[in-house]
Amino acid sequence: MKELTQTSPMRLAGWVGAGSLLWASAFLLGFTHAPCKPIGFCGEGAALWGGRLLVFLGLACLLGGFALVFWAERKLKLGMKEGVWSEAELEPLRRRLDHPVWGWLGVVGMIGVVAVLVLYARGSVHLPLFYLLLFPFQNFNRVKQIVKRAQNEGVGAGALRDWRSFRPIRSEHWGEATGTGERL
Repeated sequence: MKELTQTSPMRLAGWVGAGSLLWASAFLLGFTHAPCKPIGFCGEGAALWGGRLLVFLGLACLLGGFALVFWAERKLKLGMKEGVWSEAELEPLRRRLDHPVWGWLGVVGMIGVVAVLVLYARGSVHLPLFYLLLFPFQNFNRVKQIVKRAQNEGVGAGALRDWRSFRPIRSEHWGEATGTGERL
């Protein structure tokens, strides 16, 4: 647990952001232009088939970003679960995550994702843009969910936990016609 107390939640959230950008950057290789190779395939997207170095870099970015995101998220979840950080340490991160600009960027990003899917649904080298827009927003929302304050008991999501405390439903009009139509 000594390792978690040395790492701030803000730094872990930053590692999640850096990892998600690294992860998404692997899909940018679909936009690179490679010269014609002996395989007879030229232009955009040829890098993934013709350039072994770019394929290696793409896999390294993909796996490195994936590992970094899930390592930092696991540490953040563990720290939140065990209460390693005080509310004063978590408040700056929560305040930054609740800023309204992130909501607008999320809306613009989702519009971009839908536009990419609609415009390039038939298969294009521009389809990796979908992942470039999607991964950072997914990871941002997961971090926001992890550091969210627990809701008070009896309010919100915890209000219906004990359903046995409700009275039975009673009605004076069960089985009567409603008057809106005739029964045959």
